[in-house]
Amino acid sequence: MIEAMLDARRAILEGSDRLHRVLIQLVQHDLVYRRLMTVPGVSPVAALSFSRAMPRPLTLQAAMSLVNGSAVLQTGSSLEPCPAASS
Repeated sequence: MIEAMLDARRAILEGSDRLHRVLIQLVQHDLVYRRLMTVPGVSPVAALSFSRAMPRPLTLQAAMSLVNGSAVLQTGSSLEPCPAASS
């Protein structure tokens, strides 16, 4: 009974180690994850979770148009003003 429990624990720890190595490789090759991890206390898991929950910015032009008060609508690969914003 105890041997079976120890084997299960060992398998879980090995799986966790493999998953951790894959996660580290993933975040090392992405600039957004690396930048997020420069914040004190942000781990690779937190950086990955946060970046997946937040959409990536469309373009600088789209961000500036939002700041300037005109909303944009993404259609295909181009950005066009929303009909409500053109009034």
